[in-house]
Amino acid sequence: MVRRKLRGGIIIDKSKYIVFDKTGKRIKTVTLKHPDGRHYLQLEQFEKEMKEQRLYAHRSESFEQYKGTGIPFKQQLKYLGWDFNKEGNIIADW
Repeated sequence: MVRRKLRGGIIIDKSKYIVFDKTGKRIKTVTLKHPDGRHYLQLEQFEKEMKEQRLYAHRSESFEQYKGTGIPFKQQLKYLGWDFNKEGNIIADW
């Protein structure tokens, strides 16, 4: 989570997520802003949207250690604990 102080002393919290599909293909990056600091309010809606679209997400900070290494995205997901079945699809709850 990134914390940034704006003029007037307002603090905005942000969280970045990398969104991917069931095959581990990277789709996009999403930034959730938490102006009141209650990140769980935005996260709840975000998770609901991911389930409806049959997509998955992982915090972008987790991927920083692999930046510039040339390791394929799907392999990075495996290193971060995501499991795939024989067909190459993510094993998850939805």
